[in-house]
Amino acid sequence: MILILTGILTCFVFVSLSLHLFFLQTDGSLYTATPVDHVFILLPIFEEARMKKRDDLGKFRQLDEIIFINDYPGYQHLMSIAENCIGVVCEIKEIGSSNFFRLDDSKVLAWLYCKVFQLKKALCSLDKNYAAQDEKYTLAEAVSILKEYVKDEPWLMLLLDHLKLNLLEVTSKVPEAKNFPTNAEHNPVSSRVKIKQREVESKLKRPRWRQNQGT
Repeated sequence: MILILTGILTCFVFVSLSLHLFFLQTDGSLYTATPVDHVFILLPIFEEARMKKRDDLGKFRQLDEIIFINDYPGYQHLMSIAENCIGVVCEIKEIGSSNFFRLDDSKVLAWLYCKVFQLKKALCSLDKNYAAQDEKYTLAEAVSILKEYVKDEPWLMLLLDHLKLNLLEVTSKVPEAKNFPTNAEHNPVSSRVKIKQREVESKLKRPRWRQNQGT
């Protein structure tokens, strides 16, 4: 499908079957984007809103209060999106006819755990070599991709602890010989790993923008 948007600058929008968007500007510039999992955008907001302190789990708050951020009124436009996904990572308490929400660490961990295994499955489907790799290495690869989308504290460290991995295994681009297979057939080189990571990133639904200037 091709849409033509008119304005000061004409823009052609190409919508592919894989849900990737391509924006071609009249000056020859090309932008691409992929869908985003809304929880990645809202997670920092939910975390800040609960006002957790040490052993205190934080406060339950109404959604409009959570989304209201001083000096950033634009976040109010995320209200309908937040309504659809807040239950994924937040505990809900009903008081009368109103709902109150508080970020729940166990729900966030379950969501991250699901993301990791979706990535692990995608890696194996993209390259048969991943299926032959040690499972711990493939998990580390999946977590290293997810690491780009969440904060180290507390989420990444919480996930690593649950998966029995350490940060060094996740941040290492190429496994050490003493820990993982060294057979060239079963151990992709660093450049190949990076290519596969870029292919898998779209499955996380994170917006990725790239500009190629026309000649």
